[in-house]
Amino acid sequence: MCEEGWAFMVMPRMRLCSDPPYFATVREFMEFLEQGLVYLHSKNIAHRDICTQNIVLDPTTMIPGGFHFFWETRASNGVDELRCYDENDDSGRPYMKSRTQAGPMKYYFIDFGLSVRFPSFAQRELVTGLYGRLQRDIPEISETVPYDPFKSDVRLVGEMLYHQFLMVRYDGMDSILPFVCKLRRRDPARRPDAAKALTLFRAMVSKLSEKELSGELTRHLRLNGETRRKLELFMKSLVPSLTVTGGLNAPEVQVATGAIGKET
Repeated sequence: MCEEGWAFMVMPRMRLCSDPPYFATVREFMEFLEQGLVYLHSKNIAHRDICTQNIVLDPTTMIPGGFHFFWETRASNGVDELRCYDENDDSGRPYMKSRTQAGPMKYYFIDFGLSVRFPSFAQRELVTGLYGRLQRDIPEISETVPYDPFKSDVRLVGEMLYHQFLMVRYDGMDSILPFVCKLRRRDPARRPDAAKALTLFRAMVSKLSEKELSGELTRHLRLNGETRRKLELFMKSLVPSLTVTGGLNAPEVQVATGAIGKET
């Protein structure tokens, strides 16, 4: 403890929830989101800055030997590159398992700098003030008009799922769209609370087949209008006779593949 009242806390080295970019299962991550939000709200805490940058995972089982604090694709010595885990490789070189190989992951909310906590459920109040990174996507956020921070948290989860999985556009994620739409309802009064959202999520999962849960995902790059026009002009400059069909409604550009139930 310092004289000024500051304290240092030593904690495990974490990685961002989107690093590595492929999830063992989308279901696992979404289950954490909903369970974590239920827990926070049960303690009368509204996070107010939920986004991928503020959710981390404990990579202990993924990278047993640890990794470098700056070069995260290297071993803790900063020299050796982490290889993909191979159970038949007994060379002793540092490795990194996929999330599927490592088993269920532990995720954590971090960065509570904008959070608000109330003494009890009965003492919860409306708040004012701006949110964090996704505040532009929350319609009720205002510095003058009070709003419910707990319902805004629900919308934040919806926005994160929408931008992470649907705006980036993974084919095969259509089944979660109705659920995400409920979280993103413009009217806070029509959004589910955290507990109801968890119930809705589990009900949605229970209706999915094993094939759907383990189906392949294809990630597409979604281009805005201006970027797509520039790409079309560039393509025509390379091949003047090329006819670009579809215009702004042309199929999106495939850039990578993954899976819901397994990693690539």
